[in-house]
Formats: sequence, C-alpha cells, structure tokens
Amino acid sequence: MTAVRANAVLDCVRRTAYLGNGELGDAQLLDDFIACREEAAFAELLRRHGPMVLGVCRRVLANPHDAEDAFQATFLILVRKAATIQPRHLVCRWLYGVAYRTALKARQAARRRREREQIVGQMRSCQSEVGESVELRALLDREITRLPEKYRSAVILCELDGLSRKEAARLLGLPEGTLSSRLAAARNRLARRFSRHGCLLSAGAVSLLLAREAHAVPVSLLKSTEQMAAASGLVPPHVLTLVEGVLTTMWLSKLKMVPVLLLAIAALSVGLSGRPDPAQAANPEGQKEKKELGPIVHGTVSATDANKGTLTLTVLVAPDKKQTEQKALMLSPDVKIVLADSLTKTETPAIGKVADLIAGTIVAARLSVDGKQVVEVHASGPGVQGMVKSVDAASNAITISFKGKDGPTDQTLHIVKGAKVLLSDGLTKGTAPKEGSLSDISEGTPVSIRQSVDRKLALQIDVHGKSVHGTLKGLDTGSNTLTVTVKEDAQIVEKTFTIAKDARVDSGAVAGKTVTVQISVFDKTVATGVHVHEK
Repeated sequence: MTAVRANAVLDCVRRTAYLGNGELGDAQLLDDFIACREEAAFAELLRRHGPMVLGVCRRVLANPHDAEDAFQATFLILVRKAATIQPRHLVCRWLYGVAYRTALKARQAARRRREREQIVGQMRSCQSEVGESVELRALLDREITRLPEKYRSAVILCELDGLSRKEAARLLGLPEGTLSSRLAAARNRLARRFSRHGCLLSAGAVSLLLAREAHAVPVSLLKSTEQMAAASGLVPPHVLTLVEGVLTTMWLSKLKMVPVLLLAIAALSVGLSGRPDPAQAANPEGQKEKKELGPIVHGTVSATDANKGTLTLTVLVAPDKKQTEQKALMLSPDVKIVLADSLTKTETPAIGKVADLIAGTIVAARLSVDGKQVVEVHASGPGVQGMVKSVDAASNAITISFKGKDGPTDQTLHIVKGAKVLLSDGLTKGTAPKEGSLSDISEGTPVSIRQSVDRKLALQIDVHGKSVHGTLKGLDTGSNTLTVTVKEDAQIVEKTFTIAKDARVDSGAVAGKTVTVQISVFDKTVATGVHVHEK
C-alpha cells in the first residue's frame, strides 16, 4: 500500500469515527480541532450546527447566494476564533450569535450594491422587504437576540439547534423543568414583541414558527466550506471581506468593554470604601441604556436647499414595478455628512457638507428618533457604465463615453491610488473576479466605474467583455458553438464562438435572428451570453 493511499484510508477512518458520533460532545470536537486542526472534528461541528446557521442566514438574507456566503463566513470565523470560545460545550450558542452578526453585515453589503445599481437603472426587487411571512422571519432573529441570555440560550439549543430538552438542560446545568419554564417564558415574550410589529401570534404559533426554521445544508455547500476551512479551497474575496469585517467588529466590541470593566472596578472600590456610587444610584440595575436611533431613508439626491435646510430624495417605493417618489426631508442644523469615498473599511471616511450632496448622489439618511429631521447622511457616488474612450497611464486618468440625458457624453476621471481593476464575466455566483491592471483596458472596452461623491475620481473599475451585433447564422449544440455574421469595415464577415458553461442564451436564439453576443473578458473566442433582439 502506497503512503498516499494509506493516508487516504486513515483519513477515512478518522472521519468515520467523528461523523455522526453522538457520544462526542461539542467541547471534545472543538478541543480536537484546536489541538491538532482535526478536519473531521470540524466537519462534524459543521454537520451538527450547519442547519441552524443556514436558517439564521436565510431569514436575514432573502437572496440564497448571499445566505450561503454568510454561512461560509460564519464557519471560517469559527476556524479563526475556535480557541476563544467559552464555554466550549455551548459552541452552538456562539455560532448563532456570529451567524446573525455576519448575516447583518452581508445584508448591509447587499443594500449598498442595490443602491449602486439603482443609479444606473438596474433597480431590483428587494424580496426581504416584501410579504408578511418574510417580514416575520426577518423579525425573528432580531427579537431572539434581544431576549435575556437565559431565555435566548434555551431557544437556540432547543428550538433552533434541535436538541432535546433533556440534553439542553444538561448542557446548561439546569433541571429539565426549569428549562421548560424558560422556553415557555421565551415564547410568550416573543409573541408579545411580535404583536408590537402587527404580527399577532400565540406562544404556540411562535413555537411552530421556530420549529420549522432549520434548513438542510446542501452537500456542495458543506464540502466547499470544509475545503475553505482546511485551506484547500479558494475563499472568494467577498466572503473573505465579510469574515474580516465581522472579526474587526468583534475586536472593536472587546475594546469597548475595557473602559466598562475599569469603571466597574472603580465602582467596586468605592463600594468597598463605604461610599455610595452615584452611577449605581442613577441606574440601580447597572445597565447601560442604549442610544435610540431613528429610521434610515435610502435614495438618490434630487435636490438640496441650504436656505430652507431641506434634502429631497428619489425613493424606491415599489421595487417590483420600479416605482419611485420624491421625498422631502428637513435637515438638522448640525447634520453630519459622511462621504463614503474610502477604498477599504479601515479608512476613516471624510466629513463633507450639504453642498456635496449634488443630484444623483446615493445616500442613506438617518432620521431623528421622532422621524422629523435628518441627523446623519452617508453619501456615495453613483456608478457609471460606458465604453472606454482612452486611458492615460501617465496621468492615471480614464475617459469613458456613455449615453446621458442629453445624448452621448464623455467623462474623464482620475484613478485614485489603490483603485482596483477587476475582470469578470459574471457567469457564476461566488466566482471571484480576477484583479487586473490598466493595461487590460483598451479603447472600446465596456466598464462600470464606482465614482467618488464629487464625480471626479474613479474608486474601482469593473471590466466587462466586449460585444458584437449581427445575425445569428447557426447554433450547434453538439459542439457548443455559434456563428454570427457581422459587418466590419464595410464588409460582412462570419465569427464563430464557443459558448461558455453557464452562458446566458435567450430561448429565441435561432438562425436568422438579430443578436448581441457578449464576449468573455478573458478569451475573445468565448461567448458568455446571447441576447435576441425582437423586431
């Protein structure tokens, strides 16, 4: 037996010993993973708690691909933070909190994507905000995270992670009767909180809702997550960005606890000296009240009036029909304008002024608690799509042509230092774009550019494949090729392309039809899409 084969057999034996072994507790699995990076132990944790984690991600994120990204990011964070989890036998409770935080971070990123797409006419339906059942599911995790820990732990272990009451009581160190009482109390609390949002549910209905919220994890998702965790699979940049963002948030949260602990120590010292603690007298429960925040209005700037102190936004009101309306908002005298021109999350964003909010700027306007004034605005420049007219590497500038309101328009942007050039055919969700350079951009190249708020800087350039327009001569499904006749230099020529896997081909693509063929940015002989023009 060769050494490679022997190792494969050994891996299989070890994996079999872990997978489905109910006698091994989460603490033992976690210890084995921390001690020797035992992949089979990680796989068993993934199998046990994957359904709960995927359930959280799918409730918060309507888009299933975004939910899978958040799922993978959650378990990659487990890989990074495994040694810090306490208590280890309650890893499911830790995973729930991380999954919820990660899903919220992914939802913010998806919302920013939609805002950028709005401005270039690609407004899409946000299914997570439509329908009572979807809204109720989105509320579920928000209200669970707000429960006191003793109730939250009971709900996570029994209702979401599927443990029996006997097993959950053992893990929590409680009599089974006490656990049952906490579960009943948690359901009643959730029912009351749902009623505040117009969702009238009994405690029994809440139990049924919780019971159906675990999701079977696709085998392909389990396998790809295992590969990423073992460093044998490529982690897509957007998943890695999500992981780093959540880890940064967790680190900052720990930093915020330091002054709180110091205050607690000081308060204890004062208490031991026999003097009353004024902070404790003002807040006998020792709880820090959270600052209330008002709602956020998303839209694009239509107009500002500094004299009247108003901001008028174009707001999407019916995503499925792409309907918008004008919404006038009053600005607070000390409104904070944040310019989101940073290339990374670690950069401190610049603070601007109301005059920076020119028409077309994408904004998220935070209102006061009473909803009467705008107290903070996060502004970002709109995306622009067009064809490259020229690239000046010496001055680091790019000029593109696009169709504006008044016809063809040219725009020149200075490319900021550190701006990325990304090449992507956009065929498969989760496939990372390839990072390129200015040398990959030539005249006539289709691009999408993320602009600064003042429209003077290019912060990121996404490069797409070119396209050809002509008449479809034939489509050969056997060889997976197509041929079109096009006009070039006053002559009719034939061009043959290989159809890429996952290429988008309209159903009406038959000989004689006028078509636009999208060409791969990586290979000019490959077609990534065929669009039929109906007469």
